Amino acid sequence: MKYIIAIITVLTIYSCRPSRHRENIEVVFYPGLVEFNDTDSGIINSIVEPDKVYTITSDDYTFLHDSLPSLTTPKLGEAISPCILLIKTDNSIYGIDANNALQNNNKAYSLSEKDAYKIKLIVHYYDYIDSTDLKDLKEIKKFGTPNNYEYCPSDPQKPTKQLVKLVLKEK
Repeated sequence: MKYIIAIITVLTIYSCRPSRHRENIEVVFYPGLVEFNDTDSGIINSIVEPDKVYTITSDDYTFLHDSLPSLTTPKLGEAISPCILLIKTDNSIYGIDANNALQNNNKAYSLSEKDAYKIKLIVHYYDYIDSTDLKDLKEIKKFGTPNNYEYCPSDPQKPTKQLVKLVLKEK
């Protein structure tokens, strides 16, 4: 009888715990290789419907959500370069420019090539670049084509669509 009461108590305690729900991460960028863009950080909230939803591992989610602020090395100064990629975690919006500078709150920080590559890999940035163009990228030459690369061509019904919005959910 004692064992039954103990089992019921344990089950009651663990079943009453709130689920560990974390916010989705949102990502916005121009598909393909774009020489210049003017991606304002406010655009991430104005696009309501995502183009695609990806499920990412807990490790990748933690890397983006919890580690992104600590990946930076010395501050470069004021953020002035246009971002090629925007990432929204909770209430923070981070931008990555063509020179791998991580921008947040109008400040720019140096980001290593490896970390920039990993971020772009996790958010499926490379999936929206044709394989022919992908081979010309400096980071692809150095680190290789991502194992999860799957080209996502433009929708023929929307050939002039400028921005792609992705949502990343934790597994």
